[in-house]
Amino acid sequence: MGNVPIFDSLSHPSEKGLWFGKNINHSFNNLKQEYNRYNFIGGCAVQIPIMSQISPKDYYTQCLNNDLYPVYFYDFTKDINQIKELYSIGYKALKIHVRLGGIDPEENFNLLRDIFKECKLLDMTIFFCTLIHGDIAIQPNNGLLNVITRLLKSVPDVKVILLHGGDVDLMKFVQLVRFNENVLIDLSFTLQKFEGSSLDLDIAYLFSTFDRRICVGSDYPDYSIEHTRKRFDKFASKVNTEKAENIGYKNIKRFLSI
Repeated sequence: MGNVPIFDSLSHPSEKGLWFGKNINHSFNNLKQEYNRYNFIGGCAVQIPIMSQISPKDYYTQCLNNDLYPVYFYDFTKDINQIKELYSIGYKALKIHVRLGGIDPEENFNLLRDIFKECKLLDMTIFFCTLIHGDIAIQPNNGLLNVITRLLKSVPDVKVILLHGGDVDLMKFVQLVRFNENVLIDLSFTLQKFEGSSLDLDIAYLFSTFDRRICVGSDYPDYSIEHTRKRFDKFASKVNTEKAENIGYKNIKRFLSI
């Protein structure tokens, strides 16, 4: 299914553990089978330790064994030296998830700035989760876009992928990315979650006019590879092959030097 290949910019395979309380099969092998079935040519695998306790080294090995690009979660309970440890294993990318990390991005701006600086120093790409909506106890006091803008000003040229594209604030985040080539928009979750909403018009607009600055992720196992393929094809069918290929796999592979 699907003539244009997709390189998944966000997936969460694991050999063991629950996924947000659900006992589901989101193994590396299952993901690989789904990729083959729906014409995915690989993807980024992001480990979240609170879901399954697999060591960074073992996760890295699993990724390489399955031709996946490995990304590891920044643990806010540990110090910043963990970044160098991940780099020494071989990781070239770090996931920052302020909501699951339980921190307010505004109140912890200095820490986030230090993380950005360390990643720039090591030439590591930051996968920054922009999904912040949830229980009021973990809702940031200020807008995340403002914090990210300040971080990018403080640490120029650090490479950042904005996961989920800002959620319902997609077009506001797009305006930030438009003039900053070191930042890429990932459409995972937002592409699937808001099907049938006004965001479909925004996504269609981006496929048509912003094809060099966006990429597509499944957010597996929250959303299936099949669902992601169908949603991508819906929008890709309205643009030419070059634009569809940029969004499907060329942008993300170029950005990560794969």
